[in-house]
Amino acid sequence: MKIVRSAVFPIIVLILASVGFVSSHVAEQTAFSPFDEFVYLDYLAKVPTQGIVYTGDETGAEARNAISCRGVQYYGAYGEGCDTGFHNNDGKYPYDGGTGASIYAPLYFAITWAAAQPLTLLGVGLLDAGRFIGGLWLSLGTVGVYVLLRLLRIHRLSALGLSLVVLSTPAVLWASVYISTDAPTLGIAAAVGCVAVLVAKRRINLFWLPAISIVAVLFKVQNLAAVIVAGIALLVLGLLEALGPQSRASGRGFLTRLVTDKRVLGAILAVVSGAAAQVGWLLVRSANAVPGVPAAVVDSVRLPLSLQGLLDEVFRFLRTVGQTDAVPTTFGIVLTNTLTLVVIASVIGLIVEWQSRPATTTSLAVATLVAALLLGPALAMAVYLSAGFYFPLPARYGMALLPAFMACIALYFSRFSRTGPWVTLAIGGTVFAGAVLFA
Repeated sequence: MKIVRSAVFPIIVLILASVGFVSSHVAEQTAFSPFDEFVYLDYLAKVPTQGIVYTGDETGAEARNAISCRGVQYYGAYGEGCDTGFHNNDGKYPYDGGTGASIYAPLYFAITWAAAQPLTLLGVGLLDAGRFIGGLWLSLGTVGVYVLLRLLRIHRLSALGLSLVVLSTPAVLWASVYISTDAPTLGIAAAVGCVAVLVAKRRINLFWLPAISIVAVLFKVQNLAAVIVAGIALLVLGLLEALGPQSRASGRGFLTRLVTDKRVLGAILAVVSGAAAQVGWLLVRSANAVPGVPAAVVDSVRLPLSLQGLLDEVFRFLRTVGQTDAVPTTFGIVLTNTLTLVVIASVIGLIVEWQSRPATTTSLAVATLVAALLLGPALAMAVYLSAGFYFPLPARYGMALLPAFMACIALYFSRFSRTGPWVTLAIGGTVFAGAVLFA
């Protein structure tokens, strides 16, 4: 019983659950994920020789042979035959043999390739080895969510239960059991949240926030959503405290109190640094493009951006909490719809009750709501400005908001009965068991 009461017990549970969950599902999967896993495997295979893939690159023989052997879920067979040794017909492969993965900096692929090497030395193919590393990424994500909730003073049993719920969502499942640039998102978003909380409490230097923001965006630009949540939360916190009675008693003006708050400076630097990191990577990508070869066409849906399109994206991530874009299971439908309702109720509840809540709680709720509503239109505009067209955004782009959503749930229900932590743990355990059996 001593180990159960120890501080590390929930972390051990989450690591074992994450690794076991991914490993069991990897063993069941044969075909490629339809969410660009083919070009991600190609990137992984090119890490030791190229470091990055270039705009205009063709996919290599390793990825082409693998898709010829395995096919793609929902789409069936591709390629020129398994283990034939000839994979030169570009038209037989997705994107006419080109790669759409050049938009990504190499951080995820380099780390995953390095971590997969012990498995490849044991004879595991690179595709499956890369998938198994999803268990490590998921461990970082679930433990990160747990640590974030504990920093917010959530009971450890509640934090464990909610972390198990996150682990069980379809979005996390699909991100973790395939080679996917979404695999690090949960961990990255949780880490950004942890740093923001520590900055808010003045326990670490504010410059940690822009530093982790740069790393987050270089993993995937959609991770900027977590940075925006952190930035808005710190801005709102600075605003609330600048308007507070203790701050007014200091005799300084409102604007002076606000602009001299180092947390506000950290928030601004975080967003600016994240955006600058993305611009920097785009310049590197452009400089390394294959001359005279256009980028692969990877988006089959190309629409003009309209006002209706922007409005459709406003509630995209607030009504698809934990969802992916794959054909859902009954379990997944029930879980994500329930989670969506609980998230909306929690976020709105915290804002309505702002006078009876700490400023940090109110600022997080406001930031989560604003970021969730603005992320869709902002991404749609960014796609349109960079590519000249718009496509309905995938639900999985909202994964970076999951830690903030779970934090709002935890904070809203934290004041309820003493049995609440045990109830939350029981719910989390039940949901996880359901994911293992029915996801």
